[in-house]
Amino acid sequence: MPSGLYSGVSGLALGTGLYKGTQGLWGGASGLINAVGASLSLNFLTGAPLDSRITFTRAGPGLATFVDSSGVLQTAAIDTPRFDYNPTTLASLGLLIEEQRTNSVRNSTGVGAVAGTPGTIPTTWGASTSGSGITREIVGTGTENGVSYIDMRFSGTPTATLALNIAFEGAANVIVAASGQTWTESLYLKLQAGSFVGTQTTLSILGTDGTTGLENFQSANITSTPSNLVASRLSLTATLTNALTTHVQPRLRISVTNGVPFDITLRIGQPQMELGAFATSVIPTTTAGVTRAPDIATITGANFSSWFNASEGTIVFSGDSVRPTGLAPATRTFQFDDGTTSQNIRSGGTATLQVVNGGGTQANITTSPAIPFNGTVFKFASAYKANDFASVTTGAVGVDPSGTIPTVTQLSLGGPSTSGVLNGHIRTFTYYPVRLANAQLRALTV
Repeated sequence: MPSGLYSGVSGLALGTGLYKGTQGLWGGASGLINAVGASLSLNFLTGAPLDSRITFTRAGPGLATFVDSSGVLQTAAIDTPRFDYNPTTLASLGLLIEEQRTNSVRNSTGVGAVAGTPGTIPTTWGASTSGSGITREIVGTGTENGVSYIDMRFSGTPTATLALNIAFEGAANVIVAASGQTWTESLYLKLQAGSFVGTQTTLSILGTDGTTGLENFQSANITSTPSNLVASRLSLTATLTNALTTHVQPRLRISVTNGVPFDITLRIGQPQMELGAFATSVIPTTTAGVTRAPDIATITGANFSSWFNASEGTIVFSGDSVRPTGLAPATRTFQFDDGTTSQNIRSGGTATLQVVNGGGTQANITTSPAIPFNGTVFKFASAYKANDFASVTTGAVGVDPSGTIPTVTQLSLGGPSTSGVLNGHIRTFTYYPVRLANAQLRALTV
């Protein structure tokens, strides 16, 4: 959504008649509400500083990362919001809100690597050595656009068909797991020299009993990579199914064929292994697994009551989420509540408006088309008033003509940290202190 879309409507002085006689007023062909401005208009695409009404926390000691406006991976201090940018286009993505996650790879930054043939691989890693007509070389280490990397070369004419494995945990009994769990491996990978010709290169998650491999999951064959390392992050998600699996081991697998020469140098950056169904931002480690605390952005007290109307209102949200569509628990893009689960005005999963009063559902509207998660930018508008609820993305307005309004005291942007966190970016959040007409809701999502 272009910056400044609501220029000229937010912050209008509405006087004492703020909520009277204003519903349905419309500003002509421009599509802007002319008599009722937004009482809260947050545009996170403009970057820092964060609006002073928002209380933001993210506890330590784990580091949180983001890509800055120059395309460099940066680390954010404790309790500091992250304004993220597209690593390729450098376009602003907005405020990053993520759930708590742990990187179980103990040495993602490659500490201990020494150049040479074969050289010394990073501490706690494991990698195939020279033999069977193949030579391994640690070409060097460094940092590219903020990403710590190791350049590793394999070359030769194999005397057997085999797989060369780079294990980011060299031992099979380090990362504890269990059957039924879903894990995601991610890393930065760039073809630094040579060619993928003669190889089949994949990410690999190996489920083990602590000693022996029991189940192996692999990504699609990698045949090319971006030239910019920070834009070249890959991921693989797998659900363990073997009842005997007790551990997982993240790997990069290079399969070669007997008699087929190859020469490949891969720049490998900051591998990550997370318990979860999608990759989150990079969590740097050096000697042990590290947990990044959740991002929590709330508006409470007078900072909340100064703009919120308890009897009616309209919310316009724009953002994205990397969470796969339909994954439980439901994604919350926003949530008004009283600190409990029994009084809510919120979004949830594909539902763009859910209203709960006294623990009972008052409205649950899923729009058509539904919110497209998986990193796609989306926008919707939702409105509430007793016996008059509505929500829309880009299609028909969904309505619910029956229900009561809960009593709420705060707003959690990106959802509360304990349930269905956005895991994505908030671009804009706008609140009007009236229930706008359905035609206005549709116009605000264009």
